[in-house]
Amino acid sequence: MEIKDKAAESGNLDSGGPDLSRSDQTRLDQGNGGRSILTSVYTHRWIPITFGSVCAYSTMITLVSTLGDEVDATVVTFWRTSITTCLALIVALYNGNAMKITTVKEMKFHIVHGLLILISIYLQFYAYQHMAAADAAAIIYSYVAFTGIFARLVLKEAFGFFEIAMVIMTFVGVVLVARPTFLLRNSAETISEKDPGIIPPLVAFAASLANALYVVTVRAMGITEMKVMKALFYGMLFTSICLMIPIFISGHPVVPLCIWGRLRLFAMGLCAFLGIGLMNYALSIENAVYVSLVSIDDVFVVLIISIVFRGFQPRWTSIVGIILIMGSSIVILARKVLAYRMMKDAEEEQSCLDISVIS
Repeated sequence: MEIKDKAAESGNLDSGGPDLSRSDQTRLDQGNGGRSILTSVYTHRWIPITFGSVCAYSTMITLVSTLGDEVDATVVTFWRTSITTCLALIVALYNGNAMKITTVKEMKFHIVHGLLILISIYLQFYAYQHMAAADAAAIIYSYVAFTGIFARLVLKEAFGFFEIAMVIMTFVGVVLVARPTFLLRNSAETISEKDPGIIPPLVAFAASLANALYVVTVRAMGITEMKVMKALFYGMLFTSICLMIPIFISGHPVVPLCIWGRLRLFAMGLCAFLGIGLMNYALSIENAVYVSLVSIDDVFVVLIISIVFRGFQPRWTSIVGIILIMGSSIVILARKVLAYRMMKDAEEEQSCLDISVIS
């Protein structure tokens, strides 16, 4: 009793801990709350990182579109791949990555990877330079839905009624954005000088299919342990070498004539590499499905930039088409998110059952 009284007088409890005043407890709670907020921000850092990648890609698309009057898509593609090749090599060497190709399978991968990159980037840049960048970006991003078709043909993956419905929804959106003359333009309606016609939307659609084929082909080749920068270096190097021939044969200007054009060309390549780097870092810390869901913002950022800075006035068909294309992509990715979370919950439940059996 005497000991307890002395402990109480000195402000100590039986547990040995000091009594906290209300203000001290408040400060402690605030400190714990601040740490929990910082922990939450760090855990979800992939969200601002992915959005940074989206902004970098959107800036690249806008710059490619503005360069259309100065250099053609072949030259822009060449500089985009060349700048990325140099930066990827610097980063790979800095990280100590081994750059030597060791197997025939790896060599085949780099050749196929580079060929698909060449086709995809050139088609994308052609579309960005010959039609509204926002419309082109929406059509190109429809590859999310068409990947299922190639996955069914190449990888024999399931392709049911849901996938068919999403492909139809996406295709209708592509048609609305492309707005072909024989479907959506009245015979009395004149074609303005700014109307791109049907060729650029078809090229954008071809770029979408190329992207879908690229995703499936890389998965089918089964090389998953390769360093990102090594694959990026060889893919972009192959593309740059292939583009040198038509550029020098055609005799087109290799760089814009004005300094401002050259700065934009370099900024375009830098934004492309920055977008790739941020996206791959986001993928390294979070599931690809969640990252893909955030990266859809790319189309909307391009649309906002086009409206605010370039005076783009979207038609109602473009708005509806973009909604359909992005809606189908969001539904597909949301379905994957739900499936992933159900799988993780099932794994946790099984783990709890295993622990209870062991105990």
